[in-house]
Amino acid sequence: MNQKAKPGPGARRGSAAKARLARSRSSEFGGTVVEFAVACTLFFMMIFGVVDFGRALYAYHAVSDSARIGTRYAIVNGSSSGSPVAGSDVTTYVKNHSVGLDTSQMTVTTTWPTNNNPGSLVRVQVQYNFKFVLPFLPTASIPMNASSEMVISQ
Repeated sequence: MNQKAKPGPGARRGSAAKARLARSRSSEFGGTVVEFAVACTLFFMMIFGVVDFGRALYAYHAVSDSARIGTRYAIVNGSSSGSPVAGSDVTTYVKNHSVGLDTSQMTVTTTWPTNNNPGSLVRVQVQYNFKFVLPFLPTASIPMNASSEMVISQ
């Protein structure tokens, strides 16, 4: 009664199947790593692209706000105020108050259609050349323009 059971013919096939399964699992792991790398690359490209387009939207808003700020500065510093301004003064003021923009890429133009007296119009135009920082987005600069026009109060 103390007989050992002899391994049958299926025992060898089981060990060979286990070896094949182990080999296929290791080759599947390599494929999984490649799929993960491709998916992560696409995911991060998309995330950084969204961030860069967010920067472009911020720059567009900042250019518009800079034109408004320059116009407000010009309308309260007309010819009858204590310190009338010239176009270069408005340009300096706008560039000093433009947060988050590269002011070397900014052009500010101030015009008074008639004169610098109260009741006249003043117009400030701001142009900014925006550049994306990511290498897979367009490399050319994108011109962003904004203008604001108000009536001089002082």
